Amino acid sequence: MESCTSAAERDGSGTNKRDKQYQAHRAFGDRRNGVISARTYFYANEAKCDSHMETFLRCIEASGRVSDDGFIAIKLTALGRPQFLLQFSEVLAKWRCFFHQMAVEQGQAGLAAMDTKLEVAVLQESVAKMGIASR
Repeated sequence: MESCTSAAERDGSGTNKRDKQYQAHRAFGDRRNGVISARTYFYANEAKCDSHMETFLRCIEASGRVSDDGFIAIKLTALGRPQFLLQFSEVLAKWRCFFHQMAVEQGQAGLAAMDTKLEVAVLQESVAKMGIASR
């Protein structure tokens, strides 16, 4: 379980800061024990991480060149530690909520994400009102 939680969550000081759906569940745990068919990468440095990412990107490009309907599957846990992936998922969910709120304020509620076109000036004004940035 340690690889799925931050130090703050383990000592109890950060428990309430993560949305419930992004909290690690004991049943999820650390599944590396006894697994012989998958790899968990722990990167020594940023260069090694970038090297693996380049490999993934080359695989995706090669799959696309083979045929129009080619595909590739990459297990997301190969891209980072479970704790990072949980935190990143939470960040993405919060961004989605933020842009949904901005769309509602601009009268575009209910539109698909790709159909939503936010006005930059209105977005800047809203962000300034929230105290996130100045205009």
